[in-house]
Amino acid sequence: MKITVIGAGNIGIYVGGFLVSKSLNVTFLGRERIKNEIIEHGLTLSNLDGYENKIPSSKIDFKTNTDEIEKSDLYILTVKTQDTISILKSLKQIIDDKSIIISLQNGISNFDLIKSIYPNSIIIPGMVPFNVFKKDSGIYKCTTSGEIIFQSTDYNSFINNLFYNSTLPYRLDSDIFGILYGKLIFNLNNPINALCNLPLREELMNPEFRFILSNSMSEALVVYKHAKIKPKSLGKMIPWIAPYILRLPNWLFFRVASNMIKIDPTARSSMWEDLKNLKITEIDYITGEILRLADKFNVKIPFNRKIYSLVKEAELRKKGSPALSSSELMKEIEIG
Repeated sequence: MKITVIGAGNIGIYVGGFLVSKSLNVTFLGRERIKNEIIEHGLTLSNLDGYENKIPSSKIDFKTNTDEIEKSDLYILTVKTQDTISILKSLKQIIDDKSIIISLQNGISNFDLIKSIYPNSIIIPGMVPFNVFKKDSGIYKCTTSGEIIFQSTDYNSFINNLFYNSTLPYRLDSDIFGILYGKLIFNLNNPINALCNLPLREELMNPEFRFILSNSMSEALVVYKHAKIKPKSLGKMIPWIAPYILRLPNWLFFRVASNMIKIDPTARSSMWEDLKNLKITEIDYITGEILRLADKFNVKIPFNRKIYSLVKEAELRKKGSPALSSSELMKEIEIG
């Protein structure tokens, strides 16, 4: 079986690297800079449990142009949502009705976007709960805990054969969209982390940042109620309880949160990384999803709306994160 990882950024390289470790035929499609780093340094994967796997560059097939991609049996899509349509259109000559496409992307919209380009292909939505951080050239570490969740379909045996014994935790769920809406609640921290310029753990040590996140989540849950959307839990991470946990005093918050998720001290959000690299973020497919629903049902969401506009401003300035303190961010939200 031939596999192509489309959009070999942090998540794509991490997931694809585990499949390479199973001696599967994997091709990565990504940026020239990343290809050169892997050629020079090889690929090292690690996680919070002490796992480390070094893969020599000779085992990595990395392409930088869609014209170089050959027909595959499986395409794992890990590009940013805003790039989904353009990248899939560029692969129209090789993806056909027999192709299997797995989406491991943020946001809610990707399944419909893929379906609009390839209506007859087999599309399996998935959700990656963990954060992968590039620590150095060719070194990728999973910095938060969690397991990949795939939509349960007629292709469950295919997923099981693909990931079994890969040491990459995963499971199947019959309601992937409930899972994706649940993850979206927790992804509302991505823009806050991008705006504050702090590692995730340090950000969450600050009660005022947690207060802002709690309000952002609460607003989204109100919007969900109007839209009759029922988010699902991500293991121990329960969307409708999270706002209350975030408001606990530090000593109690960390005791409770440590039982829900592990976070490496170096972990940051992918949105922070996008601002750092002067790239367009996924804000339209994270906070933007909440804004569109709020506008549809005429729900006021001042926290999310201001955070959205601040990220958009940071994108335009192209100077990385504005490094707002918690009090500065709170003041911006109060001003409106």
